[in-house]
Amino acid sequence: MELLIVISIVGIMLTVSLISMSQGRIEKELQVEANQLMAVIREAQNNALTGKKASDNVCGWGIYVSAAATDDYEMYYNTTTNCSSDTKNYDSGGVSNILGNYSLKNGVTFPASGGKKDIYFTIPHAIPYDDGGAITGNIQIQLTKGDRDYYVCVYEGGLIEAKKSESGC
Repeated sequence: MELLIVISIVGIMLTVSLISMSQGRIEKELQVEANQLMAVIREAQNNALTGKKASDNVCGWGIYVSAAATDDYEMYYNTTTNCSSDTKNYDSGGVSNILGNYSLKNGVTFPASGGKKDIYFTIPHAIPYDDGGAITGNIQIQLTKGDRDYYVCVYEGGLIEAKKSESGC
């Protein structure tokens, strides 16, 4: 009888710890992918701050997540002969040049309801823009896996951070 009680307690403890470990693994996968996305956004920001020129007439650097994307995003730069006419967003018509394609891993995705995200930094001050307009407040990119969410937040002052939050940035 006592052995049966001990086996039952051990079984309950094992079940609770397995569930906890599974949730911890999901949180870690989200955190890793949010940190990777944040690093790519910071690279675009640093390229703008340092005036990195991938070719002639570079006006700025950005990160683009299309509305149809579930796990892909791109780093790009815009070129034009007159930076004052730069659209300050991803332009598939020819001024945007893709520098790198990236994919989220381990089942982490951008939610379908997240919509298009286009964060752009102008040269030389890395002023952040959201789809062509100056960021006021912040822009958030949501990453999700199962019922868990993580957010990468870009603020109007240029701060970029990753957050585990119920309500976003």
